[in-house]
Amino acid sequence: MRLVSATTRKGITQFADFAGGRFVVTQSGDGIVNLRLSGGDFEASCPSARARTLSAAQKNPSPPVRKLWGNGKGRFRTIGRYASVAVRGTVWLTADLCDSTVVTVRRGRVMVVDIPKRRRAIVTSGHSYTAVKP
Repeated sequence: MRLVSATTRKGITQFADFAGGRFVVTQSGDGIVNLRLSGGDFEASCPSARARTLSAAQKNPSPPVRKLWGNGKGRFRTIGRYASVAVRGTVWLTADLCDSTVVTVRRGRVMVVDIPKRRRAIVTSGHSYTAVKP
């Protein structure tokens, strides 16, 4: 879906394409469009502590509970459980897993905010960042 929004400058718009997940949109007064990942059933999707231990021993990571692909530039931010991503003209994925949020960049770069650690990181094309549950 293409999302078009106003910026803070009169008559200027910005747009980006989003796919593969559900989200709730808000826009702040400074023109940043926030897309908070929504949906997904963490209780049903995430295994118990014992099952996680067995899964880790088998090297089978759990699939994303929810995810959202974005493609665009402008003042857009995707927000997962443990990380938020500010767009810098790119193609990226924000994926919430049971105990982490993984940001993967296919083209360009993004600014990731690791919410639990209160740390920022630039992630470039071909790389990922994982923010883990505290």
